[in-house]
Amino acid sequence: MPLNANKIAYLRGQRQTRSFVPEPVTSEQMDALLEVARWTGSAVNRQPWKFVVVDDRDLLAGLSTAKGGSAWIAEAGAAIVILTEGQSAQDNRFDAGRVAERLLLASNAVGIGGAIVSWSPGYGEEAVRSLLQVPEGLWVYAAVIVGTPNPDAPKAPKKEQPRKPIAEIVVRNGFGS
Repeated sequence: MPLNANKIAYLRGQRQTRSFVPEPVTSEQMDALLEVARWTGSAVNRQPWKFVVVDDRDLLAGLSTAKGGSAWIAEAGAAIVILTEGQSAQDNRFDAGRVAERLLLASNAVGIGGAIVSWSPGYGEEAVRSLLQVPEGLWVYAAVIVGTPNPDAPKAPKKEQPRKPIAEIVVRNGFGS
């Protein structure tokens, strides 16, 4: 199968949006995002997650204050909070990360912006758990915040973000070669 340069460029070009206009996400857009989440792969197809769609302005404001640096959440159209099942918060973290990244990519595909925010014990998790009344047995992992990007937000200069060279991060066939 030949390389598809457009798809590679799309994936490389994905950026997070942290400035929104307070417009709702359409039901068509949200349904598409949730379908992508539903079809995301997981270990042994356990699908160890629940999604809390938050589009209530007061709840979005509450999420924005759960930890510092998240005030931008209050203006978003919605948040898709990812909860995981398991014996501990560490169970199924990899699968939750997979679904978060898929939702981020899908936000762009449905014509809106998105960003991932995470919480952990002592760093906002308790506030989110209380705000959303998360039952025992579910763990707060992260949320994908989605909505219409603010066209008036200051834009970072268009430049290639620095990345380590491939030779610095890739080892082929082990370290003994």
